Amino acid sequence: MYDTIMILALLLFINSAGGFYIYLRFGPRKLVMVHMSKEEHNRYHERLPPITLLSSFGRKLALLACVSIAISLLLFSNLLLAI
Repeated sequence: MYDTIMILALLLFINSAGGFYIYLRFGPRKLVMVHMSKEEHNRYHERLPPITLLSSFGRKLALLACVSIAISLLLFSNLLLAI
């Protein structure tokens, strides 16, 4: 029972980390990045902008993605030790 709950939590955190990353990568740049010219926005169209160019909302999303990845790794290592 305990392992099943840990597996479900692992799936939840892996999916949430992926969702946060996809929103940061492909979401609306005006919400995620600080205000800058259109040319600078287009420069980061194909890649993830650095943390210094993220707005407070973007930084929160990046932090949530990192926390979700860390929790996923902890759950995965705990499940491997249980085997």
